[in-house]
Amino acid sequence: VNYTRASKWFEEAAHNGSANAQYNLAVLYHQGLGVEKDTAKAIDLYRVAAANAHPEALYNLAIAYIEGVGVEYNPHIAAVYFERAARGGIVEAAYNLGMISENGLLGESQPDEAVFWYSLAANKGNADAAKALAHLKSQLKISDADAALTVQRIASEKTGFTGADEKPALPDLQS
Repeated sequence: VNYTRASKWFEEAAHNGSANAQYNLAVLYHQGLGVEKDTAKAIDLYRVAAANAHPEALYNLAIAYIEGVGVEYNPHIAAVYFERAARGGIVEAAYNLGMISENGLLGESQPDEAVFWYSLAANKGNADAAKALAHLKSQLKISDADAALTVQRIASEKTGFTGADEKPALPDLQS
């Protein structure tokens, strides 16, 4: 593995508009692989890739905002990026939206939204989301059927979160 060489190729492809190269170059700067570690440059590159709808770049920007790494902590901006990443099929983004909703990071707790996001992530195999969903349903004293109705209602209000069978679903990861 030659990260220095990879960074040069990613740089060239990034300048030619490749969102994947923009994202990969951002990761190299973020981790200091083959280039000098530069969080600010990584964030800038994540933003460029995110503007080109790169799901992982959207997710990494959301993480930066929710953790306050390289940018000022802002759960509202994080939630926007997490939702866009979830639309791109990033399962962890849906799980994080569940946590944001459950814990009231956008103002007050939104348990219905948390049920929705946890359900979508759990249905894609996220064990943490399944555990959080079970715990939340227990706290709220709601049945699986009630949770399913909540998920169906919210999915009908949000575009992009229903499968071909019209059932609530997180999209498959877009390359």
